[in-house]
Order: sequence, then C-alpha cells, then structure tokens
Amino acid sequence: MELREFISQTLVDIQGGVNDAIHKAKAGEIPGAINPVWGGAKEAGREDIQVVSFDIAVAVSESTDSGVKGGIKVMGIGVDGDTTEFKENSHTSRIQFTVPVLLPVHSLMLGNA
Repeated sequence: MELREFISQTLVDIQGGVNDAIHKAKAGEIPGAINPVWGGAKEAGREDIQVVSFDIAVAVSESTDSGVKGGIKVMGIGVDGDTTEFKENSHTSRIQFTVPVLLPVHSLMLGNA
C-alpha cells in the first residue's frame, strides 16, 4: 500500500469510527457520551484537538518487479494475510510523525449528559 493512501485511509477511518460510535451510543440510549463537547461542535476548541501518532515501517523501492511500482510503500501484512515483499533495490526505514485532528463530537447541553 502506498504511504499516502495508508495515512489518508487511517485518518478517515478514525474519524468515521468515532462518528459511528457517537451515533450508535445515542441511538441505544447508552449513558455517557463519546468525545463530549459542551454546547456543540462550534464550541470545540484547541483543548479538543487530539493527536494521532504514526510509527510506520516503509520500504523505498526502485523496482517495478512483479507489478510493484517504485515509491514509498508501507510494510506489513495485507488484508489477505500476505506479507509485503520488496525484492530488487529496496531500503526499509521507519518513520514517526503525528497529525493533529479534531474528532467528531457529541454535543452536550446543560441537563443532557
């Protein structure tokens, strides 16, 4: 998987997962709130920003052998359980970085916790 695609899909899946959890909790009338903000989404501030930390093993491949184009690929296990292999002229590195995100919020009003 391309690094760009992995990062993008991970962030979208996190946002979607939190949003799904908020709606499922509201629909099931479960006490409490997931990622609560008093007043509403417009009230979310700097203190509500969270950080997603990435620690990714990548391979820089310069080969087009067996259908793998050159570029930065995320190392790991695919959906089908096969491990990613890079043969010709590849270098494995580890990259770490963080991305600040404002996750979907559950708006709370006084008396509605």
